[in-house]
Amino acid sequence: MSQRSTYDERYSVGLCDIRSAVPVLTAERAALSNAIGHALTSHPHVRRINVFDFVYGTGRVINDWIERHARRQLPSHDLRVVAYDVSSVGLRRAQGKLRSAGCEPAGSLTWEPGAHLAVWGDNSVPVFDRGPGRNTT
Repeated sequence: MSQRSTYDERYSVGLCDIRSAVPVLTAERAALSNAIGHALTSHPHVRRINVFDFVYGTGRVINDWIERHARRQLPSHDLRVVAYDVSSVGLRRAQGKLRSAGCEPAGSLTWEPGAHLAVWGDNSVPVFDRGPGRNTT
């Protein structure tokens, strides 16, 4: 069984949601907040912060940060999340969570059957934007 099929199956039945009693560890949340803070300090005049996650799954850590901390830490910045994962099931679940957190796809979404890939406009991975005006959290 391929890694892709294995993770699709795990996400389909919720096994990846039960990684620990605490959905997001304090160290994970702090690492992401610190990275965002460092980007803002290092580049104080940028309008958009880009976050690239190459093991996104369902976006457990980034989505939690967006819901709890993005409004405070990025009050006047746009946020772009570029998500990649071997599992299309995980990415599909992440899509709903990102949209409910006020993010919008940066392009149109097409799920290619059997390809395990979401295609957003001209991109080969899902890209979500959250602007300060769209922040609903």
